Amino acid sequence: VYAEPPENLCNQVGFDEVMARWDLSTPSWDQPGSDYDASSTMWYVRCSFVGVTEDDRFATVFGGFRPRGAVTLRVHHEVTDALKDYEQDARNYFERPEGSEPVEVTGWWDSGIAVTLNRHMAPIDAPITEPGAASLNSRLLVRHGNLVIVAYAQAEAPLEEADAVTDLLEDFVA
Repeated sequence: VYAEPPENLCNQVGFDEVMARWDLSTPSWDQPGSDYDASSTMWYVRCSFVGVTEDDRFATVFGGFRPRGAVTLRVHHEVTDALKDYEQDARNYFERPEGSEPVEVTGWWDSGIAVTLNRHMAPIDAPITEPGAASLNSRLLVRHGNLVIVAYAQAEAPLEEADAVTDLLEDFVA
């Protein structure tokens, strides 16, 4: 059974290492996001990130490349509440979205599921010949005892770069 997480937990998340590995930087306008909340049934921590490239790598008709995402950690007082939370998140964010093909993931946790969504999108005013972009979203959900972790990363990328960007996003949620 997990206890109250430290309030500075976000300082320990490895976003900076992933950004360095992929040659991304934090935009000057971004303030690293985090939330910490304690309620009568659980503790909640959210750590978020935004990255940018200094060049035109992965740029689309929508603009420069800007991966973003978060990791949330919920420590429930009761394992049964964590199990309900996990099952609800699995339905809503992994099984229900159109085009979703979630896979079971194994590790140190009791239950885990992951999915990457890839949708084609184009600006509403784009010429018919405009290729548009891939809207990518990688998600991971795990539960271990009374702990539930959700991680996601999303970005828009050129259609021909969707596989490379998917690897990058999965690196953030791993």
